[in-house]
Amino acid sequence: MTKNPSLYDPTSRSLPISLLQTRELIMEVVRPMLVRHSITEQQWRVLRVISEDVRLDASTVAARACLLAPSVTRIVRALAKRGFISSVRDVSDKRRTVLQLTEAGDAFLEKVSPESAEIFAKLRRTVGAERWEQLTTLLSDIRSDIQATDTDQSDAKP
Repeated sequence: MTKNPSLYDPTSRSLPISLLQTRELIMEVVRPMLVRHSITEQQWRVLRVISEDVRLDASTVAARACLLAPSVTRIVRALAKRGFISSVRDVSDKRRTVLQLTEAGDAFLEKVSPESAEIFAKLRRTVGAERWEQLTTLLSDIRSDIQATDTDQSDAKP
């Protein structure tokens, strides 16, 4: 098999690899905080997502936390066991179960969030606040563009 370098960007310029490498560098800074508080990265994401709304169903949590539904089920069980979240029947749709933070979950986030905020403030200072904002905006725009293209393509299928 012959190499055809024109088909691919070098890995040093690959967007997926670059995003993963950057994520890992950021998580190297964040992981010690999570370990100190005995929480996994995925559990932290789920708590953060749920904290942004009063109540969310598991599929919404999975999508927003970038997790697969079976993983969310396992994570929800672990967080409920710790008393951080509860699941209740949706008052508007009794077939749906929604997740919400408990008082213990709120207290945990209040305890850990200042440390997390300081870590990310330091990262922002390292990168530069303007570049950080530009990057997060650009990534959001790219996600929207890709999602719109995916929607357009699925609408065009017979």
